[in-house]
Amino acid sequence: AAAQTVGGEGGERENETGGDAQVKRDRVVTLRDLDPDTDILENVKLAEEDEDTKASVETALSALQQCLLLARCSYIMEAMPAKDELSMEELGAVVARSLVLPKNLEERKQVEGEEGQGQKDEGILSANWLVFSAGLWFRCKTEHHRSKTMERACLQLQALVDQFDDERPEGPHRLKFAHSVDFPNKWEAKRELGKRMLRIGSVMSAFGVFEEMKMWEEAVECLAVAGRKEAALEILRKRLEESPTPALWCSLGDLQQDPGCYRKAWDLSKQRLARAQRSLGVFHFRRGQLEEAAAAFLLALEINPLHANSWFTCGCAQMKLGKWKEALRSFGQVVALEEDQAEAWANLAAVHVQLENWKAARIVIGEAMKRARESWKIAESFCNITLRIRDLPGVFEGLRVLLNAGRGRELPPHVVRGAAELVLQDAPTLQEGKTGRFYLPAAVRVFEDITKHVSSSPPVFALFSRLLEADGQYKRAFEVRQKEVRALQQLLWEPQRIAPGEAKQAEKGAEGLAALVGALE
Repeated sequence: AAAQTVGGEGGERENETGGDAQVKRDRVVTLRDLDPDTDILENVKLAEEDEDTKASVETALSALQQCLLLARCSYIMEAMPAKDELSMEELGAVVARSLVLPKNLEERKQVEGEEGQGQKDEGILSANWLVFSAGLWFRCKTEHHRSKTMERACLQLQALVDQFDDERPEGPHRLKFAHSVDFPNKWEAKRELGKRMLRIGSVMSAFGVFEEMKMWEEAVECLAVAGRKEAALEILRKRLEESPTPALWCSLGDLQQDPGCYRKAWDLSKQRLARAQRSLGVFHFRRGQLEEAAAAFLLALEINPLHANSWFTCGCAQMKLGKWKEALRSFGQVVALEEDQAEAWANLAAVHVQLENWKAARIVIGEAMKRARESWKIAESFCNITLRIRDLPGVFEGLRVLLNAGRGRELPPHVVRGAAELVLQDAPTLQEGKTGRFYLPAAVRVFEDITKHVSSSPPVFALFSRLLEADGQYKRAFEVRQKEVRALQQLLWEPQRIAPGEAKQAEKGAEGLAALVGALE
């Protein structure tokens, strides 16, 4: 049975019935079975164990109550955005509560009450085989994305697949809640097992699953990943001789990198297989054949317009071709389908820049930065666009993101200088009624952070000193000027850092500043 039997959590022991001993396979895989030193708890551990809270968390539920929680799990799975870890944590908490079992058979009978009357006692602690199995299925879903639990998830999936062939429990018990929980059939479960095995690197195990199910495209993919190209080609040729399909021709094209195979698949499908044109588009894109790539992707997208990666690659090809309006539509489709794809937002901003839609570019690059604050390339683009439209708060935000990303020594000089000059010249800004001097305190704070990361950049110290003078902080301005002198002198000691033709200018500037500082002292 999928649920636990008498004998403790996760384990199944020898169960003697009528003198016959039957050793049952373990169906609940625990983390400690795989790693005795794991630091992950199976269940919630309460910081303060008052009786009421403990009872609400640790009391076993009836099968009907478990069904209600699993219905909530189904709703979370359907409603949550893709790769949303917060929703996964919520799902895991609900699943963990539904999987709490009675400590013994007597407690199980008390939990079930009248609902459990007439149920055969087969040594199963769970209220119902199917309901508990559905809970384990959802738990696997919550653990595939975590490195410390993905192995347990795959082994648990294997156990759930194997139990379909068990003789016990009997059919009536299995089917009692068949319409109340979301549990896959045997073939869907095996397919999921194969996919997960492939993702964790158990390639040949995944191949065995797909081969048994006669899912030849996936089986060939496993062999290709394992480096067994000849075996994969042998399977494909055999299958193409017996019953050729467009998908098999695409798999052959992937292995041989032959565009003719994709065209054969396209013709065989009567121009209905989007994958054929999609693979053909990737083939041309990788070889720099951009016109052919864009045309192939557009044909694929006419059939399946919800494939975000196709829109993205098509947009990249259109950008390289200078087809800005077409690229604008392509990247617009990407962010409509997957709004968390930061690179698509950044490329969309680049297209707006080419079309000189600066305000639109500012909005779009802001969306990109929200989704990838660790990307220094996006932060630099953000700085450039905000500086172009004189959005000083945006420039300062971009500079801070670059500093947090460890790019303090590689800040774009034109952005740093441009932002300071807008403030010093009291120039008009994007915000109505606010000129550059309004942002002087903010500029001083940003340059304070910059100089913490930059210790040998005379231009930065010079700009910071001017900002402090404008703010009336003359003593600090003098101290920063001293740092500028030391930075210039250090630069003269390391001539390899001086740009060609600037040595005399740097030397003259250092001498002049040194004389000025000496006079002031």
